[in-house]
Amino acid sequence: MDAMKKAHEIEVRNLRKTNRKAFLEFFKAKCEHVMQVFKQEQMYMVEEYFILKWKDNKKQNYINKQSRLIQI
Repeated sequence: MDAMKKAHEIEVRNLRKTNRKAFLEFFKAKCEHVMQVFKQEQMYMVEEYFILKWKDNKKQNYINKQSRLIQI
């Protein structure tokens, strides 16, 4: 009886270790996915910023050009 109990305890301990490893692997994969999505979103925001900055610069140049024409 004692040997069966000991074997059962070892089996439970091994299952817990396996469960812990699977749990950590799942969260590691999930974390990598979340970081990848974050980086994609961040790059999108940076691209949008530069596009808006370029458009604003283009408008400002047009306004400056028109202003110089009016002053002449």
